[in-house]
Amino acid sequence: MAALAFFQHRCFLHCRVPRIWRIFDYWMAQATADEDLSEVSHLGIDETSSKKGHKYVTVFVDMEERRVIGVQAGKDSNTITNFVEYLESKKVIVIV
Repeated sequence: MAALAFFQHRCFLHCRVPRIWRIFDYWMAQATADEDLSEVSHLGIDETSSKKGHKYVTVFVDMEERRVIGVQAGKDSNTITNFVEYLESKKVIVIV
């Protein structure tokens, strides 16, 4: 089942896409609730298109550990502001 595309999961589970996103968001919040980001000292930021056209996501990377620590929809300044607020909620000191 893990190899199925997103729309195939929707058909397999017999539920609508918004419900799948709510389930996904719930489990992502559970998985990241205890994540310790206090050691992040170098943050990499890059945006990429998620679909053809103008749908963008911004990826935030811990450059020293070489791991993704966040992905958010959009590529504007609000996207960065939201992620900075997320880091501050995790007790990370942010210096811009």
